[in-house]
Amino acid sequence: MGAREPQASLATFSSVSLVGARTGFVQPNGDHDWHALNLTAGQTYHSSLRGSATNGGTLADPELYLRNNTGALVTSNDDGGIGFDSFISFTPTTTGRCYLDAGEFGNNATGSSA
Repeated sequence: MGAREPQASLATFSSVSLVGARTGFVQPNGDHDWHALNLTAGQTYHSSLRGSATNGGTLADPELYLRNNTGALVTSNDDGGIGFDSFISFTPTTTGRCYLDAGEFGNNATGSSA
């Protein structure tokens, strides 16, 4: 995750590229990691949060949230991917920054995600 662990805040987030994968850790219980993205209106984006061992992680039930530039929830997904993994497909209507918020369903477990 780099030099600092991103937290659930507009002030403490990491930035991610629109292509590629990132590995992270949800810990302690209730942790959420926010990752900033700059999206273009009209373009469709896909993001997954994989926590199962078959997908390279140890987070049993990841949950993924998409938040707008103020941190308000736009959409979320639990179990839309393979098994208990999460998947979001989104086409923004405006260009700008948003945040992917990675957590665990129920906020009561820890583990790694891919």
